[in-house]
Amino acid sequence: MPQEDASNAFLDSIFSNSPEAIVMLDHRNRVIRTNAEFDRLFGYDPDEIVGKHIDSLIAWGEEQKEANAYSRMAERGERLNAETVRRRKDGSLVDVSIMGAPVERDGKVIGIFGIYRDISERKEMERRLAESEASYRELFENAPIGIYQSSSKGYYIRVNQCQAEILGCSSPEEVLDHYTNLAATLYYRPVERQELLDQLRKHHSLQNYEFQALRKDRSVIWISVSCRISQWFDDGSFIMDGFIIDKTSLKKAEQQIRHSLREKEVLLQEVHHRVKNNMQIISSLLNLELMNSEDGPMRELLYVLQKRIQTMALVHEKLYGSENIALVELGEYTRDLTMQILDIMAEDSSIEASFELEELFAGIDFSVPFGLIVNELVMNSYKHAFRGIQSPALMIKLHRSSKALVLVIRDNGSGLPQNFASDEMKTLGMKLIYSLVTQLDGEIRFSSRRGTECVVTFPLERITTGAEHDT
Repeated sequence: MPQEDASNAFLDSIFSNSPEAIVMLDHRNRVIRTNAEFDRLFGYDPDEIVGKHIDSLIAWGEEQKEANAYSRMAERGERLNAETVRRRKDGSLVDVSIMGAPVERDGKVIGIFGIYRDISERKEMERRLAESEASYRELFENAPIGIYQSSSKGYYIRVNQCQAEILGCSSPEEVLDHYTNLAATLYYRPVERQELLDQLRKHHSLQNYEFQALRKDRSVIWISVSCRISQWFDDGSFIMDGFIIDKTSLKKAEQQIRHSLREKEVLLQEVHHRVKNNMQIISSLLNLELMNSEDGPMRELLYVLQKRIQTMALVHEKLYGSENIALVELGEYTRDLTMQILDIMAEDSSIEASFELEELFAGIDFSVPFGLIVNELVMNSYKHAFRGIQSPALMIKLHRSSKALVLVIRDNGSGLPQNFASDEMKTLGMKLIYSLVTQLDGEIRFSSRRGTECVVTFPLERITTGAEHDT
């Protein structure tokens, strides 16, 4: 029969070339025939296995008991569909799915048809996924910070043990039972719940959002939340995953530090105020001596000393009236100091003073000697530069270059005498200038062109800059 032969050839081709491992067994589970994929999967040659019991070939280890049970099911004519482990010829295990069906004739089982599929790759992925889930679960449950998942509708989905303890609960289940309306039960200021949700909708994630929270016993704590949206729903609601940290102790420490700093600021302001008052008393005593002295050189000496003391007092006055009691704004200090000197010394003449002053900040250790330098240079200009000058003018500049603070004092006076050598000057004022410049690691130079110009540079590391002031 040609048609029957063609059908048998077709079925034989399917059997032989199937990508599944196929075996034909007799009614006692002995191998009649296998295909190439079966031989490859289990590592046998066809002539090694024909006539042998299937279990003795691929289930001769710990899996033998299970395999025998499956074999008895097949002998009774029952169908089989299972996932299990079988053994290759070399003893290695392979994950397989088994589909078995009886071959019957006249109601009797005359054979068994079995298909084995290698599912090792899928099983390995499942094992890795299970390990990953176990690791994540362990991390979630034992993490030293609070971890949660919640709905934008206002309830927790799950929390870990650390979050439960932060909120004063004994277990995550207690948190889920108590905090059923987060705006009302968690937030000390319920409006902050809506603010958080609005920020999340806008940015999809938040970092370090701080607010006051209510523990189960209604005590108030500070917490910091970092979270992100993990799932959106059609109605516009969403699920968020996040972390919380209890910052209550940090906030208390911060308040204590602020209180301590405020106390120190008040104390320092009082110190600056008293120093300024003491210097004013000294200045007043010198002024009394000036009034009672008729000795010209002595009067000049007392006058110079008084100006120097007033210069130092002005620093403390600036610090006393400043928001930052540790820093002096040098530009304003230079202007006020110059005008104070000129207002007193130039009563009988009109000196036009102009300024180009950058906003720069420095500590008291720099500001006092800096002010004395300005004081001496301005007084020198007044005493020596403007004799015979009809329109005396003084220009003072203060700016910061890439590496230095630069002070420039220029007048339109008669200029320096010939062969002037400032470092050889024997006057107390010039010696004081050089001493103070050296003290501040600075450099000074004089030039004479249409008047006198003095340029003093100080390294930036010697001052506290505006950038440090801002922080």
